[in-house]
Amino acid sequence: MVPGDAPFEVEYSSEVTNYYWREAGEARKQAVIDIRFINYVETDPLEAVRIPFGEIAGKDTVLKATYYYQKKYPENDSPIPVITWQENHLMLAEVALRNDDPGTALNFINEVRASHGLADLVDANMTVLMEERDKELVFTGIRLPDQRRWDDELDTWHLDEGKWMYLPITEGERNANDYLPDV
Repeated sequence: MVPGDAPFEVEYSSEVTNYYWREAGEARKQAVIDIRFINYVETDPLEAVRIPFGEIAGKDTVLKATYYYQKKYPENDSPIPVITWQENHLMLAEVALRNDDPGTALNFINEVRASHGLADLVDANMTVLMEERDKELVFTGIRLPDQRRWDDELDTWHLDEGKWMYLPITEGERNANDYLPDV
């Protein structure tokens, strides 16, 4: 994919709604976003383009906590991108970094940032790349493979070691398939 290509998306309808919207967005704030995403936007307010969120006050009157939820998918039929040219560029940036070519990686990363009106970075390394992937791919379901893939290289994940190594198989699928073990 190249700049300007339309994303390949999963589309939803009122019968089959976007899970992020339904469980972690305007419909229901069951899941909240990690505070690092709020910190990204506080550090650079223009990041709100990539990391749109809303806030809600917690019900505990003592703690008076504020929680944040995603607003990337504002409607029940908001499509979720499966692959975008921006993600493809970040993959190419990783290849460049692994081949000791940080200049090429930086060009790919900055082209992605420019697509959102963000300022260019001046340096590229794996930590920078991981953070850019974190911001670019937030709320798309792509971060879990990154966590597994980079866990040994970059110790920056918020989940405990050994957690979420694979996506869980739903109970309905386990019950319907005699070859899956009971968990």
